[in-house]
Parts: sequence; C-alpha cells; structure tokens
Amino acid sequence: MDHVDDIIGNGASNYNFSRHTLDDDERFIFTTMSLPSDPRLMPTLSNGHVGFTIFSDSVYMNALYNGRGGLSHRARIPNFSNIQFADCSQCRYTMNMQYGYFMTEMNIENEFIATHLVYAHRYYNRAIINQYFIQRLGSRDDIRIKINQNPGNVKDNQRPTSEAMATNKSSSNSITKDDIEFTKNETIHFSECDFQLLCGHIMETERLTEEEPIRQEKNVCVIWNHVPEELALEKMASSISYKFVMAVDIYEADVRQEMIDVFSISNDDLLISHIKEWKKFWFDFHIEIDGNDQLLRAFISSVFNIICNLPSENTNLPQQLPFYGLSPTGLSRGGSDLSDYEGHIFWDTEIFMFFPIALINHNWAKNLLHYRYIMLQSARDNAKTTGYKGARFPWESAATGIEVVQPDFEYIGEFQQHISGDISFAMHQYFALTHDVEWVMKEGCEMAIEIAKFWESRVKFNEESGLYDIEHVMGPDEDHNNVTNNVYTNVVAKEALKFGSMIRTFCTNELNHHDANDKWIEIANKIKIIYDVTLDYHPQFEGYKVGTLVKQADAILIGYPLMFPMNESTRRNDLNFYVNCTRKSGPAMSFSMFAINYLDIGDVKYANEMLEKSYKPYVRKPFNVWCETAEGENFASNFISGAGGFLQTIFNGFFGIHIHLDYLEIRKPYLPKGSNRMTVSGLLYLNSKFEITVKQNETVLKFIELKNDLILMIDNENEEEIIENFEYNIVDSSSTIIKSKTKIL
Repeated sequence: MDHVDDIIGNGASNYNFSRHTLDDDERFIFTTMSLPSDPRLMPTLSNGHVGFTIFSDSVYMNALYNGRGGLSHRARIPNFSNIQFADCSQCRYTMNMQYGYFMTEMNIENEFIATHLVYAHRYYNRAIINQYFIQRLGSRDDIRIKINQNPGNVKDNQRPTSEAMATNKSSSNSITKDDIEFTKNETIHFSECDFQLLCGHIMETERLTEEEPIRQEKNVCVIWNHVPEELALEKMASSISYKFVMAVDIYEADVRQEMIDVFSISNDDLLISHIKEWKKFWFDFHIEIDGNDQLLRAFISSVFNIICNLPSENTNLPQQLPFYGLSPTGLSRGGSDLSDYEGHIFWDTEIFMFFPIALINHNWAKNLLHYRYIMLQSARDNAKTTGYKGARFPWESAATGIEVVQPDFEYIGEFQQHISGDISFAMHQYFALTHDVEWVMKEGCEMAIEIAKFWESRVKFNEESGLYDIEHVMGPDEDHNNVTNNVYTNVVAKEALKFGSMIRTFCTNELNHHDANDKWIEIANKIKIIYDVTLDYHPQFEGYKVGTLVKQADAILIGYPLMFPMNESTRRNDLNFYVNCTRKSGPAMSFSMFAINYLDIGDVKYANEMLEKSYKPYVRKPFNVWCETAEGENFASNFISGAGGFLQTIFNGFFGIHIHLDYLEIRKPYLPKGSNRMTVSGLLYLNSKFEITVKQNETVLKFIELKNDLILMIDNENEEEIIENFEYNIVDSSSTIIKSKTKIL
C-alpha cells in the first residue's frame, strides 16, 4: 500500500465527521439501510458543469455530446470518482439535499465509524469529490477498510488504474470509453500525490453530412488522483481523512489548475466551501409547509434536483462554455441506449421548468434562453431547409441545435413545431419578470423576431373562413399527429407573433428605426382557434371527438400556462372534458397543469386531487427520485420535467402567482389539503425579493428586499407604494397586482 501522505495530500485531519455535525435539517435528509434494486432510483448529483448518478460508471459534462444526428447523446466519460466501500453489509446511505452530498456510513460497533461523502463541488465546479472520514471508537489495532473504484469499461493496453499508475509511466496509447477516444495518457506527480491525466475527443459530431461546419466542442480532459485498494487508520491515530478528486473540462490547463487549487486546501475546507454555496442558496430561497411533511419533502427534492443541474454562480475558475440547457432528466443521465432523453433539450425546459427557475433566479432563466440564442443559426437553417422563413427550432436539440430526434421518431420532429412558440413564450415570461432591456437588445429582439417570421411563413390563409390555418402539426399530445389547427399550437403561435411584433417595435424604436411589421398582429388576430359553440369547449384539433383518449395535457394548456382569454364556463368545460380522457399513465405534468387550471376557477377540491396525482405516484423512495411514469418498468428517471410542473402547481397554483407583461398578479392563494400554513420566501420580481405566507384565515405578502420602486393594488382599489418588509394582508383578495412605477412599454 502507498504511504498515507501520498494519498491524502494534506495529511491526517482531526475532523470528526458525523451526520449531525452540520446541524442537518431532517426535512432535507433521505436515508435508507439498503439501496434500491433498480439503479435508476439512485440519486443524481451535478453542479451544472459535470453530473453523475451515484455509484454509476459514467460522468457527463455540460455541452459534450457524441453521435451522429439522431444518435447524438451525452458523451459518457469514465467515472473515476465511482468509489465505494468493498463491503457495505453494515452501511447506512443518506442523500443530503441541504448540503448537496451523498453519504455512506459504516459503523462497526466499538471499533470505528467510517463516513464516505461524494458530491459535485459547487465552487470547484470541474471537480467531483470523494471524501472519507475514519474515526476510531474503541479498537487499538490498525484499521484497514477496502474500497473499490469502478470507472466502467475503459479499454486500452495499459489500463489507467491503481496498478498502471503505480508504475509512474506515461503512455501515448489510445484509450476509449464508449464515446471518447483519449489520445493523451500521462501520469503527473505534484503536491506529494500521483495524478492521472487523460485528454481526448468525442468519436462523432452531430453533423449529418461532412460538408456541415463543426459547431460543437468535442475535446475533453480528465484528471484524478490515485485511489488505493484500502484505507488505513494507523493504531497511533484517532482519526484520518482522505480525498479523491476527479476533474473534467475541455482544456487541460483548467483541469490541472482545478486539481492544484483543490489540493492546496485542507480536506475540511474543501467540504466547507461546497456546503457554503448550498447554504447560500437555501438561505436566499426557502419554503415551509406545516402539516404536510410528504408534500414539503417532495417540494424540497424537486427544487434540489432541478437547481443542482444549473450552473454554479460562484466558481473557482471562469466558465469556458455557456450552459447548454436543461434536459428532462438533467445533466446526470442520458448517455447510452437512447434512454433518458439522451440529454437532449425539449420544450419541457420552456413550459415546465422555466417559470419556477425564473422566479427563484433571473440569471439561471437567462442562461436557459442564451442556449437557444446560440443555437439560433441552426434554427434559421432548419426553417430554410423545410421551406420556411425565420427560425424553426428543433424538437430535440443538443450540441449544435440541429434536429436530433431519435431514429424512427422523425415524424415527431416533423410535426411538433410548437417548440418555437414555446421558446417565444418563455422569452415573454422572462421579459415580464425582469424588464431586462439589455437582454432584449442583445438577444431577445433577434430571437423573437426570427420566431415571428417563422410563424408568418408557416400559417396558411383560408379563403373560405377568412382565417389562418396551421396544418400538418402535432400538439403536446403525441397520440395524434399531422392534424390541422391544434388549439395549443395555434394559441402559442398567436402569442409568438404578438410578442414578436411588440419586441420588434420596441427594438426598432430604441434604434430609431420605424419598420415594425404590423402584419404579424393581423395574422395573430386571424389565426383560427377552434371552438365548439354547442358544447362550449375547445376541441384539441379539427375533427377531434369528445372522449377521444389523449396522451397528456394539450388543449387545457391554453388556460394555463398560456392564459388565453375565455369564459369561465368554457375553461371549466375544457378541464372536465379532457380530465376524463387524458391517459392516467402519462407524465406528471398533465396533473400539475390540471391542478393549476382548476385553482384558477376556484375548484379547490379537484385541484387537490390533481396535486396528489401530480407527485405521489412519481416520486420514488428512498431518495425521492422523480420518475416519468407512475407505474411500469419503462420510465425515465430523475425526471425533472415532472418536478418543474409540480413546482408550478405550488408557485402558480396554490400561491396564485401569475405573470403578465407589465405586472405580477397574485390570485387568491389556497392551502393544499393537509397543510395548515405555507410560506415561500426569496422569489423574485424585477430583482426584488418577496415572501408569501398562507394560513387558514390570513395571507401575508411582504417584499423583503426592494430593488425597484413598486406599487401594489388589491382588488383594483387604490394603488400604494410598496414598503420594504411591510406586511400586506391579502387574505380576502381575489387579485393582488404588483407593478413597477416605471413603464417600459
């Protein structure tokens, strides 16, 4: 065995780690004595740059994909941080969502306790950290604990494991791990440690033809320190700590620097610097739900599993790559057999995850829109290739923004064109929440205008009706394709044209030009929105028959989130017709959207039924992992799209938050069934932080940090200037309006 100092770098630590050392909040803790038999139910960890599933053999990096066309998927990087106790028959496993780590505890009575933490560091965000803490309890002998390292199927003539590294030789042999060919293999010695460095590139870019320009990052470097076969606590010592670090990035210089920095601080400080970032997040934003612990823990796990995939705001080194968006299963999955959505970006981002993220952190929302902006040229190319103008975004997007829908499912990419409208809708929401004029001028104008151009070229005027039709589409309901006038698609196209016209007028006025395209408003006003006068509801598409089974929420989405104006009777009929014919085995977001829509019309009883259906069957024990389906073996896991829809049910449904272009509205809040008090604190409107507390007979709104001059109006009565930390009782209000004193539109 190598000398202890060679392994831990900074020598022994007297830090006595225990689960209670950090004042853990038990609501954030998910503990079990046995791991789930299905590895898809293991938790995932990420920091927006790297992500992985606990005890899996692959790591994934932001922006790194491998595979041609529809076979594109997140590139699998060998997980040299996949380290475990060799014998864990007496272990306890804990997912700590307060501090963002997974812990394994081995407690041998009267001998020792060994604690293993693994986490994607939130400050040193190129790094995945494994830390071991061994504390002597009673034994006076040497304590030796065997551990295993499993990086997966790494193939070469000189395998880069403990044995290979012990030779202290460099090799130029080609090393492959599924998606990556490593052409540089070097052993490095610094800080009294041995490190292995691999640098290489992906096997295939997404290009469909060799003539297409290469528009994706394809290089990757991995570095990690030597992992021994066993850990030792010598008989003269009372405790010891170890750290094993793996760093990943596109540049060798960055991974080298990350390792130098990580090994220049103590093992304890390394953990503390990670925890500090999570503490800041949970201090800035938090929620309390009294009386319904299951709901609260589902909420906490939903927030954690989305937020951990977003980029760290405070990092050790400058970011070299922009953030490449949120896949339905996050950054920690999607790399192998066309499962887990391959790490692709769908409409799920803009419709189900975007709004709760934007309420929590405006910068993260802007990052999501920036991903779409850097893919704008590919969207233009896609529109031109398919015979249209402007920008047509693909149904599935990854490294380059070309269409990467899976083989045999190309028809979905052909017909699900509402994605471009969905992106415009998210832009509308971001601008409404932030009034970010700088973003509009840099990115928003161009993107909104190009999307409006697409819809202008996409509609077809019907001489008979005098209206515009949109033919050959598929709405969110994938059971019905190649339909005409899908009501969701038509409404989102209408809104995209109106938003494009408004933004273009705004931008051209700013630039002292006067070429706003008023035709977009004319088209928007004449897009056909099918409506059955007799039954007073919106058929999903031309020819739809009442009672026809649909896969997931579609037509009801025009009520929420699109907030298309209609009579309450129409909205109620839409809900009541479609709730009985929407697949019960569909994704959780359907029930989330039904819940919010029912709350909007005051049907609290049915909204609570939908709330329970939206999370209880989908959040699986022991680690509260979200699954795409409520039953069966065929499901995507870490399904953060479902988590996003669920968060909207709480934020936009029970707290009543609705965003309009020039004001924030809080409709009558309600307590979920089984709850007697609910508070959310740290949500943002125009960079000002607010808090809402809902009790049985009291609802209090308070702005805890004002960054703008805001005014408040309750039930259309007199406006008053908002005072920081003043409590406004809005319990009897059916609508509370908050808006800026400064009008920008």
